[in-house]
Amino acid sequence: MNEASAESVARLLRYRWNIYIVQLLCIALVIFQFVVPATIGEQLAGLWRLDAATLGLLGSVLFYTYAVLQIPSGYLSDTWGPRRTITLAMLVMSAGQFVFSLAPGLALGLAGRALTGLGGALVLIGILKTVVVWFRVREFATLVGLTNLAAYSGAMLATAPLAYAAVRLGWRIPLLAVAFVTLAVALLHWLLVRDDPRELGLPTIGEIDLESITNSNADAERPRIREAIQAWAKTPSWVITIAVLLSYGSIQALQTLWAGPYLIHVHEYGPVTLGTSLLLLAFGAGVGPLVAGYLSDKVTKSRKPLFIAGAIGVLAGWIWILVTTNGASRLSINVAFLLLSFFGGFLLIGQTMIKEYVRPEVFGIVFGIYNMSVFVANAVFQLLMGWLLNISGATTVGGSLIYSSAGYRLAFVLPVAACTIGLILVFLIPETLKRKSATTIR
Repeated sequence: MNEASAESVARLLRYRWNIYIVQLLCIALVIFQFVVPATIGEQLAGLWRLDAATLGLLGSVLFYTYAVLQIPSGYLSDTWGPRRTITLAMLVMSAGQFVFSLAPGLALGLAGRALTGLGGALVLIGILKTVVVWFRVREFATLVGLTNLAAYSGAMLATAPLAYAAVRLGWRIPLLAVAFVTLAVALLHWLLVRDDPRELGLPTIGEIDLESITNSNADAERPRIREAIQAWAKTPSWVITIAVLLSYGSIQALQTLWAGPYLIHVHEYGPVTLGTSLLLLAFGAGVGPLVAGYLSDKVTKSRKPLFIAGAIGVLAGWIWILVTTNGASRLSINVAFLLLSFFGGFLLIGQTMIKEYVRPEVFGIVFGIYNMSVFVANAVFQLLMGWLLNISGATTVGGSLIYSSAGYRLAFVLPVAACTIGLILVFLIPETLKRKSATTIR
C-alpha cells in the first residue's frame, strides 16, 4: 500500500465516525419519543380525560405508523440512500413533535404522535445500512450494541430528566425544546453524512477488508421487494422475527407506556421516583445490546447462546414482575426492571443474525420486515394490555382512572405467555456464524 492510499484509508477510518455519531444522535431522538407516554401518561390521561384503552391508543399510534413504513424504509435505504432518507425522517419527526407539544386535545395529540412515528420509522434501518457500507463485518454486532446504547440514552432522557422538567415546567416546554433539537440534527445530518466513501474520494471498506461486502447505491442492482421477502421467508430470519416480536415487543409495551401507570397505580410512585425506575428500564435496554454484541464478536464468537440467554432472562423478568404486583420494595421493582430490559437487549443480537442470513443488497428491506413486526407487536401489546385493564375495572380518583393490582396482574399474564412461546422458538434458530455460507440466500 503506497503512502497516498494509506492516507485515504486513514481518512476513511476517521470520517466514518463523524457519520456514525450524528446518526446516533438521530436514533437517540427517535427512542426518546417512544418513552414519553410512560413518563407523562398520567398527566395526559388527566388533562385529556383518557381511560386505559384510549391511553393505549395514544401510546401505540406512533408504533403503528412506525411499523407501516418499515418495508418502505428498507427500500429507501437500499435505493435512495441513508443520507436523504434519514434527513427527511428527522424533518418529519420534528414536525410531529411540534404538533404534539402544542396539541390542545386528543385528536391533534394522536396526529402529532402519528407524524412522529412516520419520521422515526426511517432512521434505524438507514443507520444499519450505513454501518454495512462504512464498517467491517466483524464490527457489526458491536456497533448494533452501540446503536442501541445511544438509542436508549435517548430513552433515559425521557424518564427521570423529563419527569423532573415536566414537574417544573409542564410537559409541553421540554417536548417543544426537543422538537427544535430534532430540526437542528436533521440539518447536521445532511451536512455530514455520505452514503458511500467514494463520494469523498475514499476507498470502500471492501477494498481494505476482504470479509466485508459493501453495497454502493451507484453500483448495486435495484433490490426487488419480492426477492427480499423470499430471503426473509426462506432463512431462519422469520423465526427470529417471531421470537423477538413476542418477547421484545412486550418489553417495549411496558417501557413505552404501561410501566408509568403501573408504578403509580399499584406502588404509589410519585413523578420523580417513577422517573428513576423508568431510567433503569432504559439503562438496561441500552447496555444489554452493547454487552451482547461485544461478547458475541469478541468472546463467544457465536450468536445463539446469547439469544437464548436473552429469552430466558426476559421470561424471568416478566415472571418476577407478575408475582410482585401485590406489593414489592422499590429495590425489588428496580432489579426486575433492570433484569427485564438488560436481557431484552440480548435479543437484539437477532438483528446481526438476520444480517448474516441475507445478501447486503436486500438487507434493508429484510430488516424492515423484521422491524415492522416488532413494532406492530409493541402496539398490539399496548392495546391488549389496556383492554385487559379495562375489563378488570377501575376507580376514579381526581378525574383519573386508577387500576388495581389484580388488573395489572391480569395484563401481565399476556407477556409471560408470549415470552414462553418466544423462548421455545429461540431454541429452533441455527447459529449464524457457523452456518452463514450454507444458509445465506443469494
